[in-house]
Amino acid sequence: MIKPAEFRTIREAHEWLLHEIIWNHDIVITEDGETTWEYPNPVSITISSPFTEMIHPNSSFQVQRCNEYANQLLYGTINQFDYTYHDRLFRYMSVNQISALIEHIKTNPQTRRALAITWNPVLDSYRSGCNRSVPCLQYIQFIIRKNKLNMISLF
Repeated sequence: MIKPAEFRTIREAHEWLLHEIIWNHDIVITEDGETTWEYPNPVSITISSPFTEMIHPNSSFQVQRCNEYANQLLYGTINQFDYTYHDRLFRYMSVNQISALIEHIKTNPQTRRALAITWNPVLDSYRSGCNRSVPCLQYIQFIIRKNKLNMISLF
């Protein structure tokens, strides 16, 4: 069952989610042998004022690092991984998914089909002896409802 949560700011949502993970996690050993914490349920977070108080003051991702990450996502970067989100979103098999979905939303504002994916089955499928990194972010769906842009993301 999806756990819904509503917050005014990203900062509030971030603090709540970290608290939830710290106190309500499962310990999982990954296929790479790493021990990690996993939150046991999907979460739906609604943020009413996403452009105010975007960064929690105790976050290791302060303004400069967040700006760097945003720039890497939007404009690309040299990466140590087998992929970058920028390449997967803006050059997916030679398609700029973001430009295409923006144009689609402009002409079809009620669409449910404005979707950008990062999973590439040719590169990311399970192959014997393959230790490639695969994207944590799988897709983002963009939906306009009540004159607001909603993003549904799967990590």
